[in-house]
Amino acid sequence: MSIQKLTQIATAASTAVIFTASRVRWSVSMAALSHGRRPERHSGILPRPMLHRPALAAALLLLACVGTAVAQGRLTEAGVRDLVARQERAWNAGDLDAWAATYAPGAVFTDQALGSNNRIVPYGASPLPDALAQARRTLKRSKVEESVRIRRVSISADGRGAAAMADVRTRIETKGAVRWSCAERLESMALVRGRLKAVRQTDTLVRCRRAPSGSPP
Repeated sequence: MSIQKLTQIATAASTAVIFTASRVRWSVSMAALSHGRRPERHSGILPRPMLHRPALAAALLLLACVGTAVAQGRLTEAGVRDLVARQERAWNAGDLDAWAATYAPGAVFTDQALGSNNRIVPYGASPLPDALAQARRTLKRSKVEESVRIRRVSISADGRGAAAMADVRTRIETKGAVRWSCAERLESMALVRGRLKAVRQTDTLVRCRRAPSGSPP
């Protein structure tokens, strides 16, 4: 099986999630806006996404196979956190070339939410070139800043695959009007030609929680 196929299987597995009930309302995600889609509103009980441990373990095992095939070396939690921090800095600085460089050429961006029936509502998936083009259009008309707080980093047993789960708060300012969106982000990573790259990013929309001074309601 080719490395590209292994990557596709691994990253698809890493986006599997399960849900426990908690009452949240719909919030518009910058992830959806960045891909040019205005999400449909949903009401009712929207459970909070959590990582499905068996699925995550399977994803890490497959990502380890990819890493073994393309490079030697061992990933660390510090390295994963550094990659996420570089993505955040580049995005907030408007340096989209640097932001895109943290992803593998075949990276896929997926946006989704939960409907009132507790089922995933997909908004679609975009390859890196499409995501980059839409991001450029978005930043031309709005000032967009992300705050990313990592909740969990998981690394495969052999150290060649990783996944990070994070809470993302996004501040969007357009013509003086400010709005917020929040998402839970699952990002899969692997060694690509000896360098750590993100190979898939899935954002699940959630309600923004209250936080002090200037944060979203």
